[in-house]
Amino acid sequence: MTKKIIVAVLFIFCTYFPFAQSKVGFPTSESKLKLQKQIMGNAAFVFEGIATSQKSYRTAKYGILTCTVFEIKKIFKGSGQIKLGTIKVISLGGTIPEENPDNKERVLEGSSAGEDISIAKGVTYIIFAPLADSSGFGNANSPVTTLVTDNTIVLGVRDLIILNRMLTHYKSHNVKNPEKLAANENAAEWFSVETYFKTLDELYTFLKDNGGLTVQEEKK
Repeated sequence: MTKKIIVAVLFIFCTYFPFAQSKVGFPTSESKLKLQKQIMGNAAFVFEGIATSQKSYRTAKYGILTCTVFEIKKIFKGSGQIKLGTIKVISLGGTIPEENPDNKERVLEGSSAGEDISIAKGVTYIIFAPLADSSGFGNANSPVTTLVTDNTIVLGVRDLIILNRMLTHYKSHNVKNPEKLAANENAAEWFSVETYFKTLDELYTFLKDNGGLTVQEEKK
């Protein structure tokens, strides 16, 4: 009788929680690649750009959101709808200084593949983006409404890859020979799926071979 109960419990567990075992430890290379292909395939827009400014605001539906203005340097997907230049991107979370004067740092957090998304001003990213939900645009005084950008379309964030993070870090802290130090670091980091690229060429080849993503437009 006890044996039958154990077998029944194991059957129910495996039936209703089929991915429970995969959550123990690190994801396999196969599962990571599958997820990366889904992210690349499902994103309506994919671009490379630098975060130039950020401002958080409150909405009735989503609570606090943050609007980040990006300067688009390369477009991998969506060239017919977005163009090189500035664009607004909305993501969940943030800090409103007026509501939290003791914390001046604005942190952009959202959910992607079970991980937090963090966007920092001055850093370059590859953004995998859907169209933003217009109910998250805020009121007439929100940055989405008041900021003027080259692109009128507003995007959300599905996931991102950080480019040259340590080089930006070294430069912002006035470290000597930042390029030399950064040469020993990863050139690109896809944190949500724990994938790191030693060079940008390696990253671009990965995007092409596994997602069919190539540069459609590029700022020279």
